[in-house]
Amino acid sequence: MAGATSVDPRFAEPDCLFWCIGAQKSGTSWLHSYLADHPQVCVPRVRKELQYWNHIRAPFDTYAKRSDIWSGLHRRAKRLGMSALKGEAGRRKAREWAAWERSLWSNDPSHRDYAETLFAYFDGERAVGEVSPEYAHLDSETLAEMASLSPKSRMIYIMRDPIDRMFSGIRFALSKGKDTVVSPTTVADRVAQAIDGDDPHRDLRRTRYDRVIGDLDSVLPPDRVAYFFYETLFTEGEIDRLTSFLDLDPMPADFDRKVWVTKGRDVMPGPEVEARVRDALRPVYRFVEERFGMDVPGVWHHSVNTVSESESESAS
Repeated sequence: MAGATSVDPRFAEPDCLFWCIGAQKSGTSWLHSYLADHPQVCVPRVRKELQYWNHIRAPFDTYAKRSDIWSGLHRRAKRLGMSALKGEAGRRKAREWAAWERSLWSNDPSHRDYAETLFAYFDGERAVGEVSPEYAHLDSETLAEMASLSPKSRMIYIMRDPIDRMFSGIRFALSKGKDTVVSPTTVADRVAQAIDGDDPHRDLRRTRYDRVIGDLDSVLPPDRVAYFFYETLFTEGEIDRLTSFLDLDPMPADFDRKVWVTKGRDVMPGPEVEARVRDALRPVYRFVEERFGMDVPGVWHHSVNTVSESESESAS
């Protein structure tokens, strides 16, 4: 882990250094848009998710993912055309892209190139951070390294009904594929890969809230971690709680804004497949219910209470 004296000093400048680490398909894109509009927040503009930490730290397949990201960056530049690189704004964007590319290949313990991208548009805002759901896969050691960058670092984690989140994530992934369609059959096949195989797409692991929360508990005190539920996030009270957690002034939110609406979002694979997912996620429901009690949204219709009834019926 990098020592405190070697870390880029920019991380300590804002009143709050934050990361929203997931969960995927739980409103993180909407949250990024809200924070990007807040005058007291600085978030990256090169892209929503810098994916820095999951590229420089094991156990990820860093080479393949770095290559995919950088080739995508070049495709974006080509689409924009050379005129996009003219003028000071274009040169600034080019420097930002270059710093991001360097950061993905860097082993610099100061995290200077990451700071270069994260703080590219910093102008004294109270809070600086990013929203990257992939960071939920990081181990506790890496989360601790992130938290050590500043004594004012904080983390946000959003949960969604586990079954709904898993199916939404699968449909989203399938909708992005060039040779796949979102159908009951393709969703069921992906579920089988997650449960019967080694979860190659991390569909099941993305829903292991119990593991993520355990890691966060081990690296940060309770006042530096905030937990939210997707089903209640889009309310004035919860957004006020979020801005208070980040030491920001309250700002009205556009709850009607739609970000990343997934194609085929109503496609379901059938009750038998849903039952398999429910069995696989029983520990998650139980953990969340025990940890958050009455705060768990009532619309979690597959909650641990229902699971417990099923277990009782099976035992009788």
